[in-house]
Amino acid sequence: MIELYDVWAPSVFWIIALCLLLVVLIVPFYKWNKRKSVLIILYSIVAFSSLSFFVLEHLQEKKIKNEISDLISEDSVIAETYEEFDNELFLKALKSQRFVHTNKTRPLEKMSIHIVNAKGEVKLQVAQDSKYPYLYWVYYPKYQYSSVNELGKVRVKMIE
Repeated sequence: MIELYDVWAPSVFWIIALCLLLVVLIVPFYKWNKRKSVLIILYSIVAFSSLSFFVLEHLQEKKIKNEISDLISEDSVIAETYEEFDNELFLKALKSQRFVHTNKTRPLEKMSIHIVNAKGEVKLQVAQDSKYPYLYWVYYPKYQYSSVNELGKVRVKMIE
């Protein structure tokens, strides 16, 4: 599905751009009998393309979150980290997909972590939240499905 998304995302952009350009070119021909039918078809194409893009994006995001959840098991350990937080709580939050939603915050500096278990290794990036020091933004750089590849934000208690 990832390959499909990589092809469909730019295609939708160009389909919508072309349809809107055609709409702009067709609108002045108000005496043309088939103008209304053509405009309805073009608007329908734009609506369907936009809807399919958002549905596919949602499915892609869910697939990647499930992939991370499946890669983390009971024997997982964080082998390399630059942050001092509760590793066990972090892994549980990723496994159960307990992501937190916040408004008007941003990530601070990104740092890489490596999660290792019998299934293999997962490389993630984490960044502490600018407003809440116990929240961490988690990124999965394996896929380029969006510009930031954000999985979500997890709540992790700091080690004192």
